[in-house]
Amino acid sequence: MSILFTPIKMAGITLENRILMSAAASWKATESGDIDFTKPIPQLEIAKGGCGLMINGGVGGVHPSGRRTKDSPLFDTYDRVASHKKFVDMI
Repeated sequence: MSILFTPIKMAGITLENRILMSAAASWKATESGDIDFTKPIPQLEIAKGGCGLMINGGVGGVHPSGRRTKDSPLFDTYDRVASHKKFVDMI
């Protein structure tokens, strides 16, 4: 068996395998800035496929003026925590 599919311990966490995904901006947000769960979220399918560690990116900013596009997610208020927590819990 390839070492790629064997567990590895990193920073006290044991990963199922050594398949890692770097940060990617591939999910969309609602107009208000929360993650839009009505649109496809590729990370969910990647996680189902067995990715050992996923580093997520793509948060538009900590202020609305930091959005790259109108559908970039924001993390500008504590109100956004619920949306991001739901995303993480789904993965």
